[in-house]
Amino acid sequence: MNTKLFIVALFTLLAFTFSNAQSQEQDKKLIEAAKIGDVGGVTTWIKEGANVNAKDVFGNTALLCALQSGNIPCIDFLLTKGADVNSISVYGYTPLIYSASNGYTNIVRVLIENKAEINAKDTYGMTSLMMAVYNGHIEIARILIKKGADVNAKNNAGTSIMDIAKYKGQPEIINVLKEAGVKD
Repeated sequence: MNTKLFIVALFTLLAFTFSNAQSQEQDKKLIEAAKIGDVGGVTTWIKEGANVNAKDVFGNTALLCALQSGNIPCIDFLLTKGADVNSISVYGYTPLIYSASNGYTNIVRVLIENKAEINAKDTYGMTSLMMAVYNGHIEIARILIKKGADVNAKNNAGTSIMDIAKYKGQPEIINVLKEAGVKD
């Protein structure tokens, strides 16, 4: 009787191991397709059973990877399939922080429409607004402020958004911040 139980347990373990290895491969292929904005590949791998929120070794989901391609239809598709708009990489980047940092204005709009957390902070306490200001993306800064970004937030070192704008020598952003009520 113990032999039968052992054999059943062994086959169950083997089936699970095979299934897990197969799903990890599908997840890897999904992330690779997302990195290049391949909507067809992303669609295929999700249909094959890939986990839309699986992460690579850096904690990047397919959505975070798709941002690199800038392919909005790919990003939209992932969001409709349940991609976590607030997923966090090992560096603390959310899709919104990454997009604001890189000046992806249209993607910032898409992420906000899909309920991205505007005041999320990365590992260093930087918000999407701080990253937009640091990198001189004034239009994104305006969008984030209009949508309720905390203009008085400080990072882990105690640096404010206004401090960042002054340090980077960005008078236009300084004026936008003052208009939003930030004290000089």
